[in-house]
Amino acid sequence: MTDRDGGSWQASELWLESVGQEFLVEDVPFGVGWWWGGREHRTYEGRLHVYVDSSGRLDAVLHLPMETYLKGVIPYEIGPESPLEALKAQAVAARSEIAAQAETAQTMIPGVRTRAEGGTTVVADVRHLAENEQTMSSGMHPREDIDTWLDYPPASWCNPYVHTELPNWSKANFRWTREVTFIDFREGFAAVDSLQVLERGESGRIHRLAVWQHGSATELDFELAVRQMVHPPLRSSAFRWRETETGFIFEGAGWGHGVGMCQSGAVAQALAGRDHAVILEHYFPGTRLHRMFE
Repeated sequence: MTDRDGGSWQASELWLESVGQEFLVEDVPFGVGWWWGGREHRTYEGRLHVYVDSSGRLDAVLHLPMETYLKGVIPYEIGPESPLEALKAQAVAARSEIAAQAETAQTMIPGVRTRAEGGTTVVADVRHLAENEQTMSSGMHPREDIDTWLDYPPASWCNPYVHTELPNWSKANFRWTREVTFIDFREGFAAVDSLQVLERGESGRIHRLAVWQHGSATELDFELAVRQMVHPPLRSSAFRWRETETGFIFEGAGWGHGVGMCQSGAVAQALAGRDHAVILEHYFPGTRLHRMFE
C-alpha cells in the first residue's frame, strides 16, 4: 500500500471509517454465478475492514447500523418504486432475517459482507413459514400436474395476467423459458442423457432430481443444487423440460426457493390497499409483529 507521501507499508488488515462521506469500492462482483451477475463500482458507508483471508486473497467486511443496511437491502429486494406498504413488509421481513442471524452477527450481501450492529426494529415471529403464491395442492407430484400449473396459472396475487399493474420484473419471472446446451451444465455433467424428477414440493419446485449419464444417475437432493446444475443457475426449480439435439429447453415459474414472502404478491396486495401487517400475515400465517429494540 502507498500513503499520501508516496511511502509504502505492509499490513495483514486495514480498518477505514467514513465520516460524513462514502467509500467507493471499484469493480465489485455481484450475483456471482447467477444470470443477473456482473461487476460494478459501488459506494458504501460505515466501517470497512479489509484483510487477507486464509487463501491469501483480500476480503472486505462492512460494519454499519441495521437501519443503514436496510436502506440498501429493501430497494434491492423489492424495487424502490414499489408501494409504501410493500416496502414496509419487505423491511419487516429483512429485519427478521437479521434478527434470525443475530447469534452469528453476520449476513451476506452481494459483493461486500455486512455486519449489522444494533438499531430499532420491528420483526416478524417467523416460526411458521408459508409457501409463496405459486403453490400447488399437497402431494401433486406427477408431471401432468406441473404442466397444468404452468400452462394455466392460478389467479394468485403474483399473477401479472390478473394483476396487470405489476412491474416488468414481476412479469418476466412469473413464467419463463430458457434454452440450455450441454456445455451449459456444470462440471461433472458433460454428458447428460436425461433428467428424472424424484420429488416435488408443494410449490411445484423440484426437491430431488436424478441426472442420468452413461446409464448411471447422480442425485441432486436439494432445491438450490437443482437450479445450479447449469451455469448460470435457473431462476427456480419449478420447471418442466423438453430435450433438443443440443440440450434442453426449460419452462418454469418464479424466481427463488418458494418459501416466505413473494415480492410480486406483496406489491399487488399493497396496490389493492392492504397494509404491511395484512401482507405479512398472508405469507407468514400464525406469526405476530413485535418490537425487538426500543
